[in-house]
Amino acid sequence: MGGQAYTAMNILSFSSCNTPSEVIQEILQGALDKITEANAISCGGHTLESKELRFGLSVTGIVDKNHFAQNKCLEIDDILLLTKPLGTGILTTGIRGKWENWEKAEQELFNYATKLNTLGAKLIQEFHIKAATDITGFGLLGHLLEMAKASQKSIHINFASLPFMQFTKEYAQNGLIPKRCYDNFNFTKHTVLYGENLSSLDTLLCNDPQTSGGLILACKEKDIPIIQKRLQENGELACVIGSVKALTTQSEQEPFLYVQ
Repeated sequence: MGGQAYTAMNILSFSSCNTPSEVIQEILQGALDKITEANAISCGGHTLESKELRFGLSVTGIVDKNHFAQNKCLEIDDILLLTKPLGTGILTTGIRGKWENWEKAEQELFNYATKLNTLGAKLIQEFHIKAATDITGFGLLGHLLEMAKASQKSIHINFASLPFMQFTKEYAQNGLIPKRCYDNFNFTKHTVLYGENLSSLDTLLCNDPQTSGGLILACKEKDIPIIQKRLQENGELACVIGSVKALTTQSEQEPFLYVQ
């Protein structure tokens, strides 16, 4: 939305009998490092007993009520810019199975997943970007579909321009695809029109669930060069992946997303 994180509360569940204390210490230290990097304040948290290890943060932030982005404010001819590459769901599947090159895949995944979207938030404020979304568990198309429906616009994506982390396609070709990827595909398939040149594997790649993914910024064409420059100077991706068009009809049967 273009906000500033203010407070963050830890939420941690783990098996006290089976989880080494040093693992818990590293998780909490990593969280504190990122909270500090985001100029927010850690305000304690809650701990629960569970069979599986889970951790998250409940964050409260501040946003300028006159300049913030929503997922319902797409405008015709907006250009869609993505700030992180895709593939975390597929890579995580391969890493867990210690597939070939899993250590390299893990390092790239770590580099992107631990990178905050702080600059994207600043750009939303500076350029008065009205529409944006993060890309997380619903995958690229799931979050874009949410924007398209809320805005009553169609989104046209160029598959060839989609950036994927190294080894993502290789792992996918070897069947290392999480169940959530298929769930996302089934959820979006009735409102997405895929190009005839795309394979079934390509369609799944578009629906890969992301963890700590990047932002989609709906920018004006005239602002794209400077926004890309600012992101790239900060070591971030700045990939134009598509654009926003009008719906040709108001029928619920009309596709909201076109992937060519």
